[in-house]
Amino acid sequence: MKFVKKKNGNVDIVFSDEEVKIFTKTQKLTLTPIAVRHFENNLMKVIADMHATLPENLKEAQSEDGVDNEVPTK
Repeated sequence: MKFVKKKNGNVDIVFSDEEVKIFTKTQKLTLTPIAVRHFENNLMKVIADMHATLPENLKEAQSEDGVDNEVPTK
């Protein structure tokens, strides 16, 4: 699994063919303790990068539990 940051601020999480095969078979992702650590590190880097480049109109946006609203970017 790789985190790929796009110039527009989007982030893709890209899975290998082997990972997709495992998902298809087991319908879950099991992470070992070291894999959890690497996942956390990669995710935190993406979050820090996103925060540093977040457009001003999104800096005050707040999330609510159970609400999945797109925040306008223009």
